[in-house]
Amino acid sequence: MEKLKEITNDDSKKRRYNRILTRYDEGLRACEHGVTSFEFEELVPPPGYPPLTDRSKLSKNVKLSNNDPKTSLAKPSSGHPIKNKTEAIVELLTKRQDELKQAAKAAKQSGNIELAKMYIRSVLGMNQMIQAAEAGLPIDLTQLPRPPALTDSNPSRPILSGLKCDPPVKYAVAFNSLSGKSFQ
Repeated sequence: MEKLKEITNDDSKKRRYNRILTRYDEGLRACEHGVTSFEFEELVPPPGYPPLTDRSKLSKNVKLSNNDPKTSLAKPSSGHPIKNKTEAIVELLTKRQDELKQAAKAAKQSGNIELAKMYIRSVLGMNQMIQAAEAGLPIDLTQLPRPPALTDSNPSRPILSGLKCDPPVKYAVAFNSLSGKSFQ
């Protein structure tokens, strides 16, 4: 639309395109603020696209045999892979949230209240991530809390068992030549 507005030299077309763009801006703002009374049917469809439909009215009017309103929505042609990816992300987030809930319960039962509080904070923080993923918004999975099993053990520190052990033979040869001492 912006390109069409810039290309045309006709003043009447410019005014018409500006009105259309203004209506789309109003529609976007209404959608961002959660206004449900905005009439999306009144928006002029972009060239080459079908008329827009109000999804809330569509889901109320169309009843399927399984009564699932999400399946009654109009699907874009490339929406199928996105839906599967969205479902996978939501499933991952809810699974991680359940793991953290179980870890919080176990930490509380073992008497470690501070660790349980930390897990609960992570669980509550994930609610917004899950809502955003269900809405189809992109999620930064690097912000996902670590699983409880990885939180308890820090792999960046060396693991020392306290037992004396000799280095492997291939390294012992290198140590012997460097230090002049024999390890075996």
